[in-house]
Amino acid sequence: MDSRNKLLSWLEKNVEPPRCMRTHYSISLRDFEQGVYSYNEELTRSIYAGDVYIIRNVVEPRALEEMKRGVILWGDERKAEYQKMVIGANDYHQVITEEGDAKKYAIQPVRHSYFFFRWNGDPLKTFEHGDHIWGLVKLFGGFDYDSFTTDFSNENPIDRSQVAHYPPGAGLIPRHNDPWHNQKLILGVYISKYGEDFEQGGIYFVDDKDNDVLLEPEIERGDAVVAFPTITHGVARIDPHKKPNWETDRGRWFLGLYTNDSNSKKDRITSKLAT
Repeated sequence: MDSRNKLLSWLEKNVEPPRCMRTHYSISLRDFEQGVYSYNEELTRSIYAGDVYIIRNVVEPRALEEMKRGVILWGDERKAEYQKMVIGANDYHQVITEEGDAKKYAIQPVRHSYFFFRWNGDPLKTFEHGDHIWGLVKLFGGFDYDSFTTDFSNENPIDRSQVAHYPPGAGLIPRHNDPWHNQKLILGVYISKYGEDFEQGGIYFVDDKDNDVLLEPEIERGDAVVAFPTITHGVARIDPHKKPNWETDRGRWFLGLYTNDSNSKKDRITSKLAT
């Protein structure tokens, strides 16, 4: 990493990172690109102050739907399992229930997650669909656009894509904060639509009055959301009025893109439940 975004580097050294959402904005992909490529001061200060951005039309919705269908079929052909995040790990999927594996994770998510690593060839195009916005996020943070895409090592951060299904009646993530040493913005591309694929719940950010501000109703298929990782956020239970249904393809679908520490790294930093 270098200090190309000199303002962000200065802020990180001199100002406490945001813990709550100040406000949120909708922005075009073109405007976000221009802000990142120019290391725009207004955008940098806004994000570090706690502003959340919905970036419009990042990926074509039909392409995301095709990817989702492929992921479901891929998972149907494989046993659900867990793989440590180390070089050479297989792509895998895991059903993380509230009574089961959720308790093994720091942030206790409840979802069916499909995880993919770059060294396995991107069979379902999860990286292909996400890499442009991911590259912009890396640039914003002072990394290269294509950082962590080659020269894999357990000593280096690892890119992992995740297609996550939050089923009705079950899917959620409690309030939490994400690490920010490898990636300066949380990043997800939205595959489903509030009010059509599910009726209640979804992504929220906590404001300075400790309120959960639900953003999901404002997000369209193909949009991305970015925010500084230290802002407390979560996923409110999807359709809590319904009986949990892990077999349906309805519910909330999300393409998560994050650069993580290897499981073999000493003093590995991970997400944490908010206190």
